[in-house]
Amino acid sequence: MNSRYFLLPLLAIFTVSQLVAQKHDYNWTIGYNTGNPITSEFGGTVISFNDTPTVAIKTNQKLNFEYYSTACSDSSGNLLFYTNGISIHNYLHQLVENGDTINPGDYWDITAQNGYGSTIGPFALPYPGHPNQYVLFHTATEYDVDSFYLRISPLYFSIVDMAANNGAGKVLAKNQVLVAGDLCWPTACKHGNGRDWWITVGKHRFPIQYTFLLSPDGISGPFEQTIGPVFNPDFNEFISKSIFSPDGRIYIRHDGKSGPRIMDFDRCTGIFSNLRILPYPPEVYSWSAAFSQDSRFLYLSKPSMVWYIDMKANNLSTSFDTLGRYNWTYSPAPPWSTAISELQEGADGKIYASTYTGSSRCMNRIERPLLPGLAADMNFGSFKLPRWYGLTMCHYPNYRLGENEGSPCDSLNAQQAGDGFIKTLYDAAGKSRVKPQNDYTVLPMVPATPSEEARAEKRLWGDHVKVALEERLRREHAEGGEKPVKHDLKPDRQ
Repeated sequence: MNSRYFLLPLLAIFTVSQLVAQKHDYNWTIGYNTGNPITSEFGGTVISFNDTPTVAIKTNQKLNFEYYSTACSDSSGNLLFYTNGISIHNYLHQLVENGDTINPGDYWDITAQNGYGSTIGPFALPYPGHPNQYVLFHTATEYDVDSFYLRISPLYFSIVDMAANNGAGKVLAKNQVLVAGDLCWPTACKHGNGRDWWITVGKHRFPIQYTFLLSPDGISGPFEQTIGPVFNPDFNEFISKSIFSPDGRIYIRHDGKSGPRIMDFDRCTGIFSNLRILPYPPEVYSWSAAFSQDSRFLYLSKPSMVWYIDMKANNLSTSFDTLGRYNWTYSPAPPWSTAISELQEGADGKIYASTYTGSSRCMNRIERPLLPGLAADMNFGSFKLPRWYGLTMCHYPNYRLGENEGSPCDSLNAQQAGDGFIKTLYDAAGKSRVKPQNDYTVLPMVPATPSEEARAEKRLWGDHVKVALEERLRREHAEGGEKPVKHDLKPDRQ
């Protein structure tokens, strides 16, 4: 590993209702600037997990969210600050001091009015040993005008002190480059000591991981590791969401065209090992991912489909199956479909999916992701929103993961009963069985969608697009518009 230094059996998974703290992901910010024409349907929205059941609340925010969003709450679930990738605002919906112009550059200039135009979401971590301070990790997008190519670069960090300015906050450091280059989706996992954090990001199309450690001393790294073969050069791997399992044992580097790369992760050393590549056939691709709360089921999605894999199955390939297929629901009406964009586990244990259309009035949801197969209940359009929103989805690590008890790095013993952390047992025997860190296994290919089924799905898509458009034309005519005209409609592609 190379490094440089920047200053600056498993325990049971309890239900969220039993946790009393570590609620840094309890508020999600979406929607639009209330400076636009104010109606009951436009403006800001916060999805709050402080209530049971989860609710969506109208707010008076001053930011537009198109794709890019994260919000940071304190350990008790009180909203502190949020960002749309353009600037950072506090819970008073005011610009945080020095919080203007994050992710600077040409792409910032293009997207500043509507919110940063990238789905590669940021996330904030409590700064260990620095009360009321948070480290925001955020990625920028660069546009190569010669090759017409978008790349994710660099990975930044900014430090927000929410004790400054009488609680209104201040950005102490901004747009500090961690690593530049052509990158993939970054994510984070709690260190085995229960205090520090690992942050990792892949190099696009190369089997390289850059990993950093956030501790009271600042950020150290990158620790660079090469594991596995190169990626498919014909697919933009960076658009597919890479994640850790909630228990921190598994890392999924999500190659959405060729299939997920499944790795074991050592929370003490930050080392990846035991790579298993689960190949996709040509008919299958995915671009978002989420785990069930107990880390057993991995959910993968594209706009029209959600699949699942039982991570405890002896044969991961044969456990790959369809959970739900987009059922042509709309919100509030055609043509605003409820096809899927991004997945994220909610603090209530359900998995939320933003909609794929430019604006909508709902989110999709997997209601019972802890249950196997169809019992998980993929419910399109089930979570209703009071206002319109774009394709926005917040993305979070597991803030409630605790010490890796019995591990070589479990030396702090700082966590107490009832403080909201879920401890895990160290599996020393399992660590001794893993393959060398640069070795890998290619698993059997997952089953493909039958060709006739795929053709039928495309026909169904086209039929529903036709029905939706004709219904809209009839409605416009009934409201006094022009007489509907006949359109030469052709099926859209999936």
